[in-house]
Amino acid sequence: MLFYLILMIMFNACSTNDTAPQNAYRSRLQQLSKEELNTQYLALRKRVNYSREQLLSRYKNGNKTKTLDDAKLYLMGVLSDSLFQYWYGTPWDFNGITETPQDGKIACGYFVTTTLLHSGFVLDRVTLAQQAASVIINTLCEEKKIKVFTNGNRSGLKEYLNKCDNSIFILGLDSHVGFVQKKDTSIVMIHSSGFSPWKVVNEPFDDCAAIQYSQFFMIGDLLGSKKSLLKWLGKERFEMVN
Repeated sequence: MLFYLILMIMFNACSTNDTAPQNAYRSRLQQLSKEELNTQYLALRKRVNYSREQLLSRYKNGNKTKTLDDAKLYLMGVLSDSLFQYWYGTPWDFNGITETPQDGKIACGYFVTTTLLHSGFVLDRVTLAQQAASVIINTLCEEKKIKVFTNGNRSGLKEYLNKCDNSIFILGLDSHVGFVQKKDTSIVMIHSSGFSPWKVVNEPFDDCAAIQYSQFFMIGDLLGSKKSLLKWLGKERFEMVN
């Protein structure tokens, strides 16, 4: 029963554009010491692993389609409403490799691979983070869930996202990579930004300098693939794909 309650909470979080609860949660995190923050972050990672194991058990013994839908919903909620919250404000650096939010600096690729590793995706955090965005996307997203837009076609990218189901995507730009979160009519980029304010941020699509200055866009639906969700559930390794 408790697990279903958690899923309902995540569903409500993913079905609204009200950011007040997230802002309140972030404000509480900002009041913690680095030690307290890290302790809570490690506890969150353990809870995510426990929830993954519960979902895997349900998948093996129950309605597989419903369980995969719940897995997607859970990951959307725990990434956007919990795990990412710890990282907002962590400074960007081209060579940043920290594994701990608010302690050290982090590059854009490392932000993607680190947060996914901490949410239960089995991958090579360091090697994958050092690859081009196209390699990261091809490794983590199913081919049929990947689209490419060139010649600065931001309007085409946005139109495509507006037609997609709610999900978390990986977006590759000219020389940058990050997450895109689609929730109903809201589209935001969550990334370690090499533009001002030079830190991990959550920015509306139309206000994101990294998007505005890019001519190339490669978008992969991370959570829209049955194959990717099954790998997450079973803790199967994502082998690098060029």
